[in-house]
Amino acid sequence: MKRLRLLAVIVLISPFTIAAQSNEALMVDPVTQCAYRYYFYPNLQAYYDAKRDKFLIRQNYVWVEADEIPSGFRGYSIFNNVNVLIDDYDDENVTQFLQDHKKRFPVRFNARQREVAAAPRRIP
Repeated sequence: MKRLRLLAVIVLISPFTIAAQSNEALMVDPVTQCAYRYYFYPNLQAYYDAKRDKFLIRQNYVWVEADEIPSGFRGYSIFNNVNVLIDDYDDENVTQFLQDHKKRFPVRFNARQREVAAAPRRIP
């Protein structure tokens, strides 16, 4: 009887879970028509891919995917957890824009709070 109740609860909850996940993936910038997929961490010169839930980190000149930021990575600390939402690109190879993102979003080591700022709009 307990198994039947548990199964009923799982069946009733699963459509809401699937709907919540699909809504999250559909968030799109109204101006650029790009999905909100990537976050850039200027202090790490790394990216977070929200679609795959992975960090893209450059180690020894090679881009590596990681589930979390390695401890001690470039002196990373929760106190300099500054990231920028990339709202003008949603394809697979965001790392090709590293030089552009480094210029647009300079490193701010004195930041003490988590900041999330949208990328400035480009005028076509």
